[in-house]
Amino acid sequence: MSILTAVWIILGLIGLALIAGMIVQARRQRRAPRRNRGVSPGQGSSILHEGHGGGTSGGGYSRPTLVPRDPQAYAKAMQPRK
Repeated sequence: MSILTAVWIILGLIGLALIAGMIVQARRQRRAPRRNRGVSPGQGSSILHEGHGGGTSGGGYSRPTLVPRDPQAYAKAMQPRK
């Protein structure tokens, strides 16, 4: 067997391994239960803490923001005020 033949065999095996890996990944994604992102709609609000540390001088800020869980109230809160 020549070196060129051995190289083609190795490349073919690597290609087959990649294709098999893609097939396994596709099957796993199809079987996995879908997880909903975020919180479920309802009453009340979620608290989102935002801010930055400000480095070593202590000049940062931190403020809580209330995000409504109701989609209608959320859309109304995101409207620009006149």
